[in-house]
Amino acid sequence: VSKGLINVVTWHHYYVAGSGSPVDPSIFLEPSTYESYEDYVAQMKPSFNDYAGTDDTQLWMGETAGVGGGTANSESVIGKFIGIFWTADKLGVAAKSGHSVVARQEWGEL
Repeated sequence: VSKGLINVVTWHHYYVAGSGSPVDPSIFLEPSTYESYEDYVAQMKPSFNDYAGTDDTQLWMGETAGVGGGTANSESVIGKFIGIFWTADKLGVAAKSGHSVVARQEWGEL
């Protein structure tokens, strides 16, 4: 893909994802849990810079949540108050790292 042809670069992040990674809700009370997102942003930024054609190219967190929906025990986190902690972390890091959009994905019973 040639530089200048892409207007938006999007990527996804979950702190815990996959059926082989059961989630323990207490990890969202540990500050060390949130360090992983900033580390992934740092790893992803060179790829963004490779594809960003102009200063107008936007960086989006196109899909995110504390856990992926297929994660074992995800119902203990999805739609719960504890999500405010990862939401605050992602919004802060995203703002600091130049993201234009953060799209929270969460499935819960309505």
